[in-house]
Amino acid sequence: MGSDTSGVPSLTEGAYDHEAHVAERVDAVETVSEELLEHHRDRVDALAAEFREDDVPGDELADGDDADSLREHVAACCADNVFSGLNDAGEASALTWQEFRRGVRALTELLYLRAFRRYRAARNEFSLVERQRRESEDALADVESALQFDGDDGLPGEESLPEAVARAEDAVSDAEEHVEEAEEAVADTHFFYALASAYRDEYDFDAAELEGVSLADDTDWYFQDLRHERDRLSTRVDWLRRDYERLAERT
Repeated sequence: MGSDTSGVPSLTEGAYDHEAHVAERVDAVETVSEELLEHHRDRVDALAAEFREDDVPGDELADGDDADSLREHVAACCADNVFSGLNDAGEASALTWQEFRRGVRALTELLYLRAFRRYRAARNEFSLVERQRRESEDALADVESALQFDGDDGLPGEESLPEAVARAEDAVSDAEEHVEEAEEAVADTHFFYALASAYRDEYDFDAAELEGVSLADDTDWYFQDLRHERDRLSTRVDWLRRDYERLAERT
């Protein structure tokens, strides 16, 4: 992004003030035209609802081909339902081309920031899944140990076998919930990045203008890594559920 932005978001370093970055862009749009911001929000909210509630091309995000299909679908939706309204809002506000483009650039940055936030959310959920996976494995190992002793021997402290089984089930269920949250965050990352890319292409912003809010130079690699980690952890947690059910049958 341009030199007027401080604290460039990072994928690999510590926390940044997301709300401050968003507020800065919202203020930049409102300074140009509130109608521009209102149209953008209405259409983006509608597209996001469609993405989450309906079947759209590529929404399974199984691989790079799905990601490409989703990007193409989002670009087509923007061409049909977003850009003409943005242009009309700019004309209604009597904006010059420079003013209009400045406002749309801030809107594009807002979309990249939403993608970035969901990327970080996905990574956080991955960490929580890993933690719950370890707790699940420990709990299942305790249950297995108790079953080998045909009773409560082998369990930590004064925990009973039913309590150990319940602890294992809770840990597996928590891991499954975090997998679901991670899957949603991965999907949102792809979706909002596709939206931002559609805006970038339509209004011909170059990389230097948006460098402070795009995810990375090699975005495809980051997205592939997200999908791989999502699938790996989902499979591991499926195994934990299977292992739990087998142990529960023996209690």
